[in-house]
Amino acid sequence: MTFPIENFDWKKSISQLFGVNKSLYSSKFGVAGHQGFDITIQDPKRGYGSPILASHTGIVSSVSFDDYPLHTKGNGIYLNWLGTNYATVYWHLSSMLVNAGDLVKEGQVIGTMGNSGYVNPVPSPDCEHCGSHLHFAVFDYADKDNLYKGFIDPLSFLYKQGDKLPIHFNRNLMFGMSGDDVSWLQSLLKLEGYADYQPTGFYGPKTMQGVRLLQTRLGYSSGGIVGPKTLNYLNYVYSA
Repeated sequence: MTFPIENFDWKKSISQLFGVNKSLYSSKFGVAGHQGFDITIQDPKRGYGSPILASHTGIVSSVSFDDYPLHTKGNGIYLNWLGTNYATVYWHLSSMLVNAGDLVKEGQVIGTMGNSGYVNPVPSPDCEHCGSHLHFAVFDYADKDNLYKGFIDPLSFLYKQGDKLPIHFNRNLMFGMSGDDVSWLQSLLKLEGYADYQPTGFYGPKTMQGVRLLQTRLGYSSGGIVGPKTLNYLNYVYSA
């Protein structure tokens, strides 16, 4: 899988990762957190009209239009990934250049970035490009009943060793805690091979077990508390 915009940069292009902002998405949409990556482009139009690229070769399964103001998804494309049970999803588009049933190739322009649907800040006559971004997601047809209504963390599909992510751990983490940094931790534990679940934002037994396994491998005290040594490791390896 490749990135859905040109010149992608983890630090500059991501405004929101998977699984974060639980309070908003739980209360408003009934999911455990943000269902994908929010991708932005820093230019005078906030990326509005910039080309969106197919992240893989596949068949367009659906194209949906924003039929009324502030619809959650806005204009969007579902692209089935050949030979897998996954689809990639591209939301908030300003235009769509493919139709359902089309076979598209990796890197092909399938639409343009926009601000249709539920975005923040809301577009207005004084700021017509406000809220422009791409919500990029991975949907798992085999896991449609998970905490994210079928969506899964795209990180493991796009991360390559040595990449630096837009995260930084600033506090010790331990059993019973919650927050965006716990979601980040869970995503990284999956990259490290110690998590088989989607981020929940809550530090429960599975997270503690994964932390202990990581600490054992690193030769640290395996008490399950993410203290200074473990934090230094995570920030050194993954933080931008």
